[in-house]
Amino acid sequence: MSTEACDFGTLVDPKHRKYQCKYCSKVVTSLTRLKFHLGGIHGEVIPCPEVPAGVREMLRNELLQKRFGKVIKDFEELNLPTLPLKRNRCESPSKIVKQESIQTHCSGTSTNPNPETHFTFANNVKESAFPIRQVDPPLNEAQKCTGRFFYGTGVNSPSKIVKQESIQTPCSGTPTNPNPETHFTFANNVKDSAFLIRQVDPPLSEAQKCIGRFFYETGVDFETAKSPSFQKMIKSINGSVEIPTYHELKGRILQEAVKEMQDYTSHIKNVWAATGCSILLDGWVDSKGRKLLIILVDCPSGTIFHQCADISSIENDVVKMEAFLRKVIEEVGVDNLVQIVSYSTSSFIDDVVKRVNEKCKTVFWTVSASHCIELMLRKLETMNDVKEILGKAKSITQFVYSHDNVLKLLRDFCPSVDELMKPSKIRSIVPFLTLENMVMEKGNLQRIFLSSLWKTLECARTGDGQRVVDLVGDKTFWEGALMVLKATIPLVNVLKLINSSNKPQIGSIYDTIDQVKETIKSEFKNKKSQYVKFWEAIDEIWNKHLHSPLHAAGYFLNPSIFYSSDFYDDAEVSCGLCCCIVRMTADSGVQDLIIMQIEQYRMGKGLFGVGSKDAQLENIDP
Repeated sequence: MSTEACDFGTLVDPKHRKYQCKYCSKVVTSLTRLKFHLGGIHGEVIPCPEVPAGVREMLRNELLQKRFGKVIKDFEELNLPTLPLKRNRCESPSKIVKQESIQTHCSGTSTNPNPETHFTFANNVKESAFPIRQVDPPLNEAQKCTGRFFYGTGVNSPSKIVKQESIQTPCSGTPTNPNPETHFTFANNVKDSAFLIRQVDPPLSEAQKCIGRFFYETGVDFETAKSPSFQKMIKSINGSVEIPTYHELKGRILQEAVKEMQDYTSHIKNVWAATGCSILLDGWVDSKGRKLLIILVDCPSGTIFHQCADISSIENDVVKMEAFLRKVIEEVGVDNLVQIVSYSTSSFIDDVVKRVNEKCKTVFWTVSASHCIELMLRKLETMNDVKEILGKAKSITQFVYSHDNVLKLLRDFCPSVDELMKPSKIRSIVPFLTLENMVMEKGNLQRIFLSSLWKTLECARTGDGQRVVDLVGDKTFWEGALMVLKATIPLVNVLKLINSSNKPQIGSIYDTIDQVKETIKSEFKNKKSQYVKFWEAIDEIWNKHLHSPLHAAGYFLNPSIFYSSDFYDDAEVSCGLCCCIVRMTADSGVQDLIIMQIEQYRMGKGLFGVGSKDAQLENIDP
């Protein structure tokens, strides 16, 4: 059948190229718009309500194919040479601080239990290098490790070297020489004008590798190797060893490091077919306002960078975003792909997911655990009693930080805390960490506003000062603060561990959310009237965005959970496991084999007997 639109319309105005639809008599301008009209594609013209289904489908497929081709071509030509090299989620990052038990807040003690025994997640955001052709002779292991350290931390200027996030490779790790005293030994007779010139490239020593680590850990530019001050520093150290020169660092060592990274990424890609993999999507806005999409591919052997794209022009175009993601899926391999982890819960992403799933029915979609837990905290934050307490706590911190004299009193009276406002890389948890600080320093805060030093300050006589005094002395405020912490700190601890742990999420997230809810229940002494509203807020986000059949299957297939006394095989777990089996393989023979092996796993028989031994539980992956 011909797909010419003129076969389905009549030219009624040759001068203005107007065509009349033969089915509904609507007049449109140009053949292209007539095709959109007949193909039922919204956005260009109103779809024809009378066109036969066969004609509509034929024209629709033709138009979408052309559009997909154009979008894919645009992305293939995408070049982002000015992208920022590293994402910074918080202006004032700080180290991850372990949280004290909720029960110790009023007493002021700090038993500091280890929450890592409950929550295990991974933060897999790493990048790979770009290809550069090797031209010089092979480098030895010492030189490669030095170069890897340089380029992994991206010390040199962005115009010379692309800054990369560190990625664990088979050769990465600590130096083979454990004695730090032998790492820095230089010649006494090194001349001021230049370093020793090498005619042949000898193996690099541990000292040279340690010099490289110094450069990259501190962010020192390669040009520093030419400075007189650096040469004087070397002269002051005893010993004799050569260091990598500026030209070596930016030349063949870099090329060899890139080649090694290419070999590493090739190895990772080769295992996808055996282990399966996940596509991780992360969206953010750079300093120029561009909306960027980072695409990583994760598998048990490691995570590699796949692509970075500027999606500003297609952010709200479902068809174009679908075409882009389908191309990414084709590059990874739909048979290799298990799930796509998204960064957003917007309706736009939901529409894209539905369209992609029509073509890729075996692929699961979920939203990142960290984003969903942030949504849970935001949900709790909107509750009236929680909002009220956080607002009062904010007014106290604003007052303290607005008056230098009050801030000095705080630091004098509360020596155990550096700041009342606790910084974090994760902005959404800062209000809760700050409130926790306040509760832990309750006694000291009250002493501040009862002290004679406070009464001598001018701000003590202001309305704001008096309101803060009243708040700090208000028993109901502290009771409300403790209530908020009981409901939120379990989620805060999980979110922190997601961003710091190196353990996989898929096999433990189901159990972790259950533990969070049980912890909240326990903190409220099992009084349903007090904890149920927090459970409902958590369940709303879990059911709508986070839960996936893969999480239920991971819970079932995690030996450390399955063979424990806490395992609970309810209908949700069984249905999730069955859903994964049916969707991931259509072969009934394979399905029967899986079911038979699951029974062996359930009974701990055969090879699965190893996984049921208590001593082995923590060492076996799901």
